[in-house]
Amino acid sequence: MKTLCLLILLGISSLWMSCNRSGNGREIVAYINDPRNGIFQEIQRTGLQVQVQYIPTDLQVLSEHAGALNSKALDSSRKQYDSYAYFKLVLTDEQVKPRETDASYLDFGLTDDFYLQLNNGNVIPCTFYQRIPTGDKHRYEFMVVFEKETDGGGPVRQDFRFVYADKVFGMDSVAFNFRHKDLQNIPQL
Repeated sequence: MKTLCLLILLGISSLWMSCNRSGNGREIVAYINDPRNGIFQEIQRTGLQVQVQYIPTDLQVLSEHAGALNSKALDSSRKQYDSYAYFKLVLTDEQVKPRETDASYLDFGLTDDFYLQLNNGNVIPCTFYQRIPTGDKHRYEFMVVFEKETDGGGPVRQDFRFVYADKVFGMDSVAFNFRHKDLQNIPQL
């Protein structure tokens, strides 16, 4: 399971570097990067900038196939990635640096700090997350993955909140509201 998630994360990372090869890929990236569409959100809390972005299934598919897709490969890859909801979380703070004791927590202990709260009242815990190296001591990036509910009522099929319950940077929990309507408007391949 963790190997599959790691492969998915590597694929997504390579997509960020090369997804502009496809016209459809450009449309998807432009849409999800535009804060007006509700897919990319950010807030400031206690000097910390927090950004969250939903990463749609088709973006994962593009990363796997480097923009060269036929309908069979598209359908197969969508099935593979569609069981999970993916988010990119970025924390930036020029003043606060986590204590050294928190460094391993950032790499291995955040799983319980992320969850999705659905409109139907259900809570989906984080399945897996990966810290993404940035080379910037004030910037922390994570790919956060949640398993979608099997009853069809999970995230992306209704409004939900992405919640980060901080234990490292000294801020209160933050929640980002995602609307089903905004997710439905993401361009498709």
